[in-house]
Amino acid sequence: MNRLKNKIKASLAKEGFTLADLAARMEVSPASLSTYIKGNMKMHTAFKIADALVDMTGCHLTLNDFRKEEQ
Repeated sequence: MNRLKNKIKASLAKEGFTLADLAARMEVSPASLSTYIKGNMKMHTAFKIADALVDMTGCHLTLNDFRKEEQ
């Protein structure tokens, strides 16, 4: 599991939410959200994830959170 997904899941869990709840807030399927988090995403998708997460949990994502991990 990548760093971004871990941060998102931990923030959601702290407030009693799941990735499915985040997907519903973003009006995408849970599978689509998972694909966004795992792969390359467009900037507007990153903003959409960040905005939904801050609305639900108050957790702010930074640009560094979206950077790929070193292999």
